[in-house]
Amino acid sequence: MQDFKALAAALGDRLKANFKREKVDVNRSASRYVAERTLAYWEAVFGPSPFIIHGGLMFPQSMRPTEDGDIVVVRRFSEAELHNGFDRMAALLRLEGVEIKKIKIQEIDVGTGKPVTRVKLEAMCGTLRGNTHIDIAVAVGPHALPKSVLKQELPSMVRGEPGLVANVQPLPAAAAEKWFAVLQQESTDYRVKHAFDLLSFSEMGVDPELVALEMLRISRHRNIPMSVCSPAPKALGWVPFMLRAEAWLKLGAERGIA
Repeated sequence: MQDFKALAAALGDRLKANFKREKVDVNRSASRYVAERTLAYWEAVFGPSPFIIHGGLMFPQSMRPTEDGDIVVVRRFSEAELHNGFDRMAALLRLEGVEIKKIKIQEIDVGTGKPVTRVKLEAMCGTLRGNTHIDIAVAVGPHALPKSVLKQELPSMVRGEPGLVANVQPLPAAAAEKWFAVLQQESTDYRVKHAFDLLSFSEMGVDPELVALEMLRISRHRNIPMSVCSPAPKALGWVPFMLRAEAWLKLGAERGIA
């Protein structure tokens, strides 16, 4: 078997050169790489139980920088199942030069009213620190999943290598989730990520009618009153965005948007 230190050194050098060439943050990209390679082994470890990718992994790192993975599964996994499964993934990742040093599992609240299981991975991506986490939501109920979910290849993290192939959340469903996140954002929450992401969907030409249909589905699934979608929501007023101006400029600089 190839010496792990040599394997890790080669992987680290290759990824560092690639990320610098692509002009993306090296550390955040290493974390994303670990998340993607972990999910690449999901079916090999957990069997044919499907999962759907949503969130930042759907987009190129230069467009939506991320350092973790978000998935939706169709059944709940016990903590023991997840520990055993991620231990097996760690063994497979080690053959690529990725070392998972520690696995921690916890339940968190992400503001949707339904708990999410977070699997935190303390990892080295070759010679680069690649700490990341996988958030696992469970689809329960007739309105839990969007329609027209397709398996597709995600944008590759490394030039010349294939991207992760997986079931991916349709863009209208992703945009609908972002709209609810923006409309329900507290006035004391000065983050602008969700609003910024909505601009990305607009630039990609996502059909507003399909987004509206997905918003109806999500409102039924999460019991969100459609009154939050008033003609002039306070969350989209000038005052809230004036207070977030500094955060808006900072995130725009991070994403390379003037």
